[in-house]
Parts: sequence; C-alpha cells; structure tokens
Amino acid sequence: MTGYSWQGFLTIAVVASLEMRASLVYTLCFAIAMCNLCFASMQSQALEVDKIPSISKTVISTPWWPPGTEKSAESIGILSRGKIFLTGMMENNKTDAKTAEQEMLDVRDILVGGNSSLAGLLRCMVNTPIASTPAEKHSIRKDFRKAFVKLGIQDVLIDFVEMIGEYDGHFRFQTTCVGVQPSKLPKRHLQTNMSSSAVLYNYDHKRSSRSSREAEMYLHSQGNSTDAVLLSLKQIFHDSSLGNMGDSLVDCEAFTKTQSQNIDLRKSLMELKNPPTVTALVVKNITTSDIKLHCFARIGSGPPLAVEVSPTVRFVKSGGLIYTDGIYATDADGLDGFDTLRETLVAAGSSMAQVVNCLFYIKNASNVDPLFQRFYKVFNVNNPPPPSRTEYSSHLPEPYNVMIKCIASEP
Repeated sequence: MTGYSWQGFLTIAVVASLEMRASLVYTLCFAIAMCNLCFASMQSQALEVDKIPSISKTVISTPWWPPGTEKSAESIGILSRGKIFLTGMMENNKTDAKTAEQEMLDVRDILVGGNSSLAGLLRCMVNTPIASTPAEKHSIRKDFRKAFVKLGIQDVLIDFVEMIGEYDGHFRFQTTCVGVQPSKLPKRHLQTNMSSSAVLYNYDHKRSSRSSREAEMYLHSQGNSTDAVLLSLKQIFHDSSLGNMGDSLVDCEAFTKTQSQNIDLRKSLMELKNPPTVTALVVKNITTSDIKLHCFARIGSGPPLAVEVSPTVRFVKSGGLIYTDGIYATDADGLDGFDTLRETLVAAGSSMAQVVNCLFYIKNASNVDPLFQRFYKVFNVNNPPPPSRTEYSSHLPEPYNVMIKCIASEP
C-alpha cells in the first residue's frame, strides 16, 4: 500500500481506531502535543525556522493519514535531518490531469505535515504506463506541468520513467517525492542544456568564495550513451562553480534500455574518484533517451566516502544520512535483501529502526503482497516506526525477484 484516496484512508482509519481503542486517551494527548510542537504554523504552509532541524526520524501525519496509521501500514512521510521523504502517491480520477493535480495536492499535505510547503519540494519521480503510446506519455508530462503551474510549484526536478506501478499498474502512475524544511531554502534551478538539470538548495550564498560554499543538489541527466550522460552531469558542476562531480556525488539511480548500458554506466560511476552508491535498473520501454540518471550530490563538506560491505553492496554517509546501493533479493518477499540491508546499516553504525525511506523494485506483481507482509514484520513489528515507501515493477536479472533501495538516518 502506498498513497490512496480518501475513501481508502477511511477504511484504514476505522481499522486503526479499533486497534487503538484501549489507548485512545494517550493517542489523542500525543497527537495534540505533536501538533503544538511541530505543526503550529501548518495553515501558513511554511515556517521561518525549523522546530527540530537535525532530528533523526519523525513520522509525518496528515488529516487523511492521522497519527497511528503507520502502526498498520507505512509512514506517509518521514522527516529526517531537515529532509522530507514521501511515500508514493497514487490516485485514480476521471482524467490524467485530475489525477496529476490530486497527487500533487497529496504531496502538499505531507510537506505541510513536515513543517514545510510546496516551496520546499525538490524532486519527484513519476512512473508512466509502459503500454501507453508516446503521445499518451507526453500528455502525462504536460498534465503534471500544468498541475505545477496551477499550484505554484517552481524549481523542482520531475523525472518520468516508464515502469509499471504498484499492483500491476492498477494506478496509471504514481508520484514519489523528496522535500526540505524552510531552513534549507531558498533553492534555485540549474540547467545547462535540454538533457541535464539540477535543483540546488541548502546553499551558503553568504560565503565570498564559491569554492568554499556548501550546497546540496538533486541532478538529472539523460542521453543515448554513458559518456554523453556523464558529460552533461559534469557540465552542471562546471557551470555552477561548486566543486566537481568526482568528489560530490552521493547516491545515484540509473535507468537504461539494455543490460549492457546498465553495466557500462555502473562501471563508469565506480571509476569516479569517490564513487556514489548506485541503483541501476533496466527499463526496456524507456523513451526519449536510452539512459536516465538521477543523482544526489553534497558539495563543500568534504568528499563522501563509500564503504564496501560486500562485493555488491556499499553505503555512503552524508549529512547525517546513510545511502545504500540497491540490494538484490532472491526471496519473493525480499527476506534475504532485508537481511543484507540490516547488515549494511549495522556496519554503518545505524539500524533498521533508523530507515527513513525505501524504494522497492519487484519482478512480478504477485510479489507485492509477500513483500508487504515482510515489510510489516521487519519494520512495523520489529523496528517501528516504518519508513515511507514506494513500489514499482521492473525488469530484474535472474535469479532476483526484488531490489531494495533504502536511506537511513544516523542515530
């Protein structure tokens, strides 16, 4: 289960309320205390100063995902180190335009619950139906851009990837986003050409020397070859005069049309001076370009250092957060992948209880329910509160059934 419309939440709320009847007074008191502490300015949708900017993990609630709902599901959003990690939003409306607008309204509600607003939105990824025609995919892109204009959303990276969404595409598309609290603003959009762009934030613009400034960036680059994609990415660093790519990339997601492109791109990223963590997937129906690369970078705070836990799994620490490589799992419910994730986080000095966000890529739609059951046992039962999450169907090489990509907080 990812993000549902209000009808679905009503059902969840009824079930959750029955489970929590014995502690209703405590729940109400806790909710009121949290509202007083964190959401005093919710109606304004923005605060001048964060309440607790460095907190490691806080569950976000909304009017339609009230406190306690995460006990039987995922967290709709997690606030960690001033960043807001959102669960993927899924809506079904009469038109794609209405669906896109409603999903962005859901995103707004979660950001408000995290003491921010749409001004703090940084990056979103939208999966578009793989069976749709190029004209339909272009129309979905236009619908989201119209929703952005209508809601006043500016300077946000939005990436479209041709993948099947949760439950074998029952929802035509879903939107998963990352935002920040006001203290990490303002932000600005950087674009060198039509194939690459970035959103720069947490930018120390008061320092006189550009080379000494600290900043964070989400970057996007696309092209038909590894060299073209990485060259466009390098150009962003060059034009901004903020560090260099080899010392700054923290975490990357790559989507390629072929397995050979996948291997080549991963190899090139691993050859960087300080390689980022990498999650690389084959998307056979990818359009516009053969390769799409999405990365997070941190500049001016010293190069991030990747630590190898095994020949196939590494982690990078940056800004109080721990990023992991995409972890393959052979078990249909992802059990062996969760075990590897646990070992990786322990090696990083953290734990499963500190996981703030996960992306799951599954080979078969039939694996969704077993994966959710395992997720519930791993996080809700043994390591609460659970993280935010989004699931996609994707091509995975044999013998793997699931890929797990997570971010955790340092304690």
